[in-house]
Amino acid sequence: MNTAHKVMPGVWEIEDFFKDFEHLKQSYRGNSTAWQSLYPNRLLTPWDQTPDLQNRLQALQPQIEHIVGQALSPQVAYVSLDLSGCRIMMHRLHPDIRCFVQVCMADQEQPDLATYFCTDSQVNAEYPQDYEDISCFGPNQLQAVSYRPNTAYVFLNQPRIFMGTRCQVPANSQRETFNLHFSHPLPAGA
Repeated sequence: MNTAHKVMPGVWEIEDFFKDFEHLKQSYRGNSTAWQSLYPNRLLTPWDQTPDLQNRLQALQPQIEHIVGQALSPQVAYVSLDLSGCRIMMHRLHPDIRCFVQVCMADQEQPDLATYFCTDSQVNAEYPQDYEDISCFGPNQLQAVSYRPNTAYVFLNQPRIFMGTRCQVPANSQRETFNLHFSHPLPAGA
C-alpha cells in the first residue's frame, strides 16, 4: 500500500493500493462467483462466500486504522458491479459504518464514473433524509474523486457526508469497486 494523501476532510486517496491487483481481480471475476442482485443494475459478491475478500479486510485493518487515526473493527468486504444504466444515488452511509474504503477495480480510468462527496457540512448534518438525487446539490457543494485502477479512497464516516455518482454507467460498460466496511470496536466486556 502506498502513502495516503488527504484529498478533503475525512477522505484519503491511495494509489497502487493492492500489490497483487491483477491477481485479486481474477479471484472473483471467474465463473465460480455467485453474484447477487440486491439493487437494480447492481451485482454484489456474497459476503458469506468470499473468504479471500474477508481475509483482506482483516489484514488491512491496521493500515486503515493508522490512516484515520482511530481503532476500527472489520465488518464486511465485497465487490460491486454497477451495470449499464446504474447511477449511485447521493446517500449517507449507515452510522454503524465508521470507515469505508472503496477501491477502483476497473481496467482503465473512467472519469465519468467518479465518486462525488458533498462538501457542505450544513447539508451533510441537517438534510432530512439519507438519499437524494445529485441534481439537488450545487456544483460548489460537490467534490469528485477519480475513478482510476487500483486507486483507493478511505472515507471516515463521522461526520456522515453524502456520496454518490453523477453519471450513469454507459451502455456496455460497468463500474467495478472493492468495498471494505469498518465499524467502531465494541467496548471491552460488551
